[in-house]
Amino acid sequence: RGRGVRAGSAKSPRAASEPDAAAEGEDSDLAHGLLLIAGLCNAVGHVSTMWSTDVIPTALTHTVRGAETLFVAFLSVALSLLQLQGKHWAIVCMISLGLAAESVLDTLSGNTAAGDMVLGMGLAVAANCFLATRSVLAKVIGGFTGSTPQYLTLCRYGAVLLALPTLLSGAAPAHFVTRANLQATVCHVIYSQSSFYVLSRMDPVAHGVLKTCSRLSIIVATAIAFQYPMTALKALGLAASITGIFLYAVNKPMKASGAAEPHEKLRAVAGYAQLRAVAGVLVVFLVIGTLVEHPEKLRALAYLEGAAEGGLRGGGKGVVVPEIPGGGTPLVPGEGLLSPPSVALASAEVYGTYLAAIPSEQIIPEPIPEGHPLRWVAGKPPGAQPRLPCPYADGNGVIDLWYYKPPNPTYNVGDVLAEVILNRTLEYRFPNATEGCHVGVAVNHDWRNILSHQVYIIGSETHWMPRNGSVVWGQGSKKTYAELVNATAAAALAAEDPVVIFGTRGVHSATVTRVPCPGAEGGRALCVGSHPARYLGQPVIGDGALSMSLLFPELRVAAAERSGFTIAYHVRDHNKCYDFVRRVYNEWDAAQEIPQEDAATLAKCGVADAAHLHALSEKYGGLNILSMQVDGAEAAVEVVKAIAASRFVVGSSMHSVILADTYGVPSRPFLAPEAFNGQPELKYHDYYSAYSGEMRDIPGDVMRAEELGPGVTTDEPQIIAATITEKLMNGLGFLVQYLDGFISI
Repeated sequence: RGRGVRAGSAKSPRAASEPDAAAEGEDSDLAHGLLLIAGLCNAVGHVSTMWSTDVIPTALTHTVRGAETLFVAFLSVALSLLQLQGKHWAIVCMISLGLAAESVLDTLSGNTAAGDMVLGMGLAVAANCFLATRSVLAKVIGGFTGSTPQYLTLCRYGAVLLALPTLLSGAAPAHFVTRANLQATVCHVIYSQSSFYVLSRMDPVAHGVLKTCSRLSIIVATAIAFQYPMTALKALGLAASITGIFLYAVNKPMKASGAAEPHEKLRAVAGYAQLRAVAGVLVVFLVIGTLVEHPEKLRALAYLEGAAEGGLRGGGKGVVVPEIPGGGTPLVPGEGLLSPPSVALASAEVYGTYLAAIPSEQIIPEPIPEGHPLRWVAGKPPGAQPRLPCPYADGNGVIDLWYYKPPNPTYNVGDVLAEVILNRTLEYRFPNATEGCHVGVAVNHDWRNILSHQVYIIGSETHWMPRNGSVVWGQGSKKTYAELVNATAAAALAAEDPVVIFGTRGVHSATVTRVPCPGAEGGRALCVGSHPARYLGQPVIGDGALSMSLLFPELRVAAAERSGFTIAYHVRDHNKCYDFVRRVYNEWDAAQEIPQEDAATLAKCGVADAAHLHALSEKYGGLNILSMQVDGAEAAVEVVKAIAASRFVVGSSMHSVILADTYGVPSRPFLAPEAFNGQPELKYHDYYSAYSGEMRDIPGDVMRAEELGPGVTTDEPQIIAATITEKLMNGLGFLVQYLDGFISI
């Protein structure tokens, strides 16, 4: 015992503290290493999630991501943070399956290739692993330091890696530093910082369970705000998740006992050197993944960047603006309100008086100049035209398209043709899928959830639909220029990506895309509503549907082979006119007296009586009554085929007339008094303003339309079709790159 005392007494206090100090130093190094790993896992987890949504439906990614709590539970048990019983595992599984049930139908509705499905789901599972590791390690670090690290501390270790895609894109910083991005960043940091504050006060599994409440609240909020249907399966999934959260709250697990503390386990198997090696692997994974995923995809194509092969033009300033036909003084709003332009004016007068000249700094030069081997040339068959390089390095991409859809399972031919036309232009202009290039089209119909960076091809929504970063080609407007100027004067200029104008339906629609911007000095800068505008060369005039005759030449019918008189009803006339007029023609005798109530309905449908219908049938060798309401794109093409085979077309649908014009079929619109469709006369005049001559008369009934004869008697529709198609085809590479955010202007 004496030797023991002497041995103990011989050890100085300073000597006794040296092992403790060494242990503390090791713990400090280990804590810093774990913090580095947690920060990198945070970065890699978020990037993996984004990559996953790039190749599979977002709903599927978040269905898989809903299982993150399961990964947290496994890690918590492995590191002896918690001791979970069977009931706890059952509760966590119930919550995850409830979230999966909520979105499983959305998940299965996609059309994703098998390889993309495996890759996307693998990335989503990887995101679960990385983010679960981040949360559990953050809790373990508290065992070394005494407190759970804050979220901003983790971001310090992954910020540069998260910025890699942006840094490699070559885009100007202003393209990314937008109000929306800043708002999203602030909200994300506040949410994550608050989440880690909660994590410091509970176990990681309870924290994961609580986080599912955010997804549940999003599901309910979007269902209310956007009126998404709440199916029985979704309701069952929500109920299961909410029940699971409640059950976990009343059955909290015990902290693991009888095992080493988590930080002691890690100290036994890992050191600072090993953790640095793991960090290096994560960094290499993220850098290589970023470079493989985004090589040229994040840059403009060579023919848009300028120098390569043939001196292709790029840039966007100092371009000389061509003279506006018709002369006149550009319209600049004064202090008072403007009066709407009269639709009785000749098109040349409207063009000269109301179409302001475009400031040169708002012109984007044509990306493919005349004479270049990649240029689409009007007059050559589509199959003989050159193809552009695939705009995506990995051969796969999607363009967002918006067009109007009625609030029922049907479509309007004049709108759904936007999808038909865009798919055909992509098919002609880019290599096909067998050559390793697939450019798909994602359609958005929801006017309550209008997205940015979409293309607008056909419709009458240019006055208010396009959002930042979008492209307009061939669309029109139903609002007057004065209404737009007056509305814009009271708005604030949107400091976002400009709306790019390729062309519009008519002269009036062109004025709608050239409204003086709010607060613009001297009224010179031009906007689309409150959104800044840019113009690809000199914008063309002509409705997008005119391109059908060039893109679908197989539907053309020789004049000698056409037969029948066609009455085409607007989609809003379908319920009242289509079946009723057909019944009158097929079942009523020409001399039959019409009841007063039926006569009033016939008048709103533009028909006087059955005798007139039979007379038209006898004169033209048959009568064809069409509805522009269809159940999809294929049915819309069948309607186009029927119009192209007619001898004469009259329509309350403007696009029935446009389609007839482009296929060389005589046509004239009619707009019955108190018509069911409620379409403004302005849109018809807007369409005809693309042609020479005075404004056309828009009669009130079918017989008068036939008596007046065709609205266009020249080959101007075919000439304009070639012009607008050439504009779209030569700007298609720019369009794809701009919509995807790879070009900043």
